[in-house]
Amino acid sequence: MRPLARLGLALAFFPAAALAGKAAPPKCLLKLEKLNLQDEVPGLTLGNTHEVYEGEGKLLRGHEPGKDAKELVDIGVTDVVIFKHPVKREVEQEIKDLKALGIPEERITSIDMPWKDIEDIKDPCQKTVQAVNAMLAVAATPGRVGYFHCSAGQDRTGMLAGLLRMVTAGWSAEKAFVSEMCAHGYGFGDTTRPANVSKAVETNLTPIFLQLASQIEGQGLSVASKLSPGLCSAKPKTELDGSRFKCK
Repeated sequence: MRPLARLGLALAFFPAAALAGKAAPPKCLLKLEKLNLQDEVPGLTLGNTHEVYEGEGKLLRGHEPGKDAKELVDIGVTDVVIFKHPVKREVEQEIKDLKALGIPEERITSIDMPWKDIEDIKDPCQKTVQAVNAMLAVAATPGRVGYFHCSAGQDRTGMLAGLLRMVTAGWSAEKAFVSEMCAHGYGFGDTTRPANVSKAVETNLTPIFLQLASQIEGQGLSVASKLSPGLCSAKPKTELDGSRFKCK
């Protein structure tokens, strides 16, 4: 075969970009873990309940309690953060039930947090900071047990749990996203639900997580820390590659 013919054959198999050394490397996605929506907290049957922190105080996450709020009191829960937008009157009823069961009103924090149709992340980001700080105060107090939830205990709850892991245990953003969020049903981590729901979650909530995670990562924070609402508008100290933070 003549030299020019051999060159033409080589070009057919190797694109020009590759020959020029400009081929883009394959995108490296996060290595996901097996989905776990089981109850792991003894005495709770609410769904997707897990311990997030244990030290002076203790933090638990899970599904909204509904008619089973007594389970929370029975295992010693002293503080509750309701991190969801009311659909009907379920939040009002939960607060009423918790108070009747002996949890003081000042230890019940209700934060109207959306999971979709978020046009500007600043307000929901500041609400997330409020929820994180409420749980950190519980974690730093001996004998206190905090329980936080949204509706299914997967998305808003997962984001909150991931951030708490970063603050209290020094987890990286990637570990928090994979092991605390995706593994317990955040976004596309739950393959059993409609894709449009999971897409809405990752489109609306993940930017909030990344904004705060980029400010928290590597800062040496602890349960004694308190996040500033200003983190929601500050330029991230370290840019996290949002394209990698996918639960699929």
